[in-house]
Amino acid sequence: VKNKSDINSIYNETDANRYVEYTGQYSLPLDMALPVFYWAVHIRGEQVIGLMNKIAKSELNLPNFTSLGDDRFRLETSFYFRGEYLMKGDLLKLEEVSANTLVSAAKKAACSLKAEKRTVALFDLDSVTISRYEKSIVEETFDLFN
Repeated sequence: VKNKSDINSIYNETDANRYVEYTGQYSLPLDMALPVFYWAVHIRGEQVIGLMNKIAKSELNLPNFTSLGDDRFRLETSFYFRGEYLMKGDLLKLEEVSANTLVSAAKKAACSLKAEKRTVALFDLDSVTISRYEKSIVEETFDLFN
């Protein structure tokens, strides 16, 4: 990681490992929720202005945005986008949990938890979010906890 702003704020393996390391020692049964939501972090200057839920890269294929690579987009003009006022020079940093990351996180969590019956949830799962993952990935994720 180059700097702190490169870290995915939805799922960061380093931070997650710190928690997973202790879950097996917890005396009560634990359920599991894994992140599948996605958003754009709205940045102005060095300040995070807010989060814009369910922003897909395809939505930013507009003349108002310039791709800076690494899922970052700079505003070329000020305008309203999805009800939010974006100013020229603002940045949108897209963040998501890829299929590979989801399965990797599930493997680590499943290995660290005691063998017991538990509820496993994908958050925030809806018809739009589920379409971003192949059915086999969702099945593999849940199967890891059986």
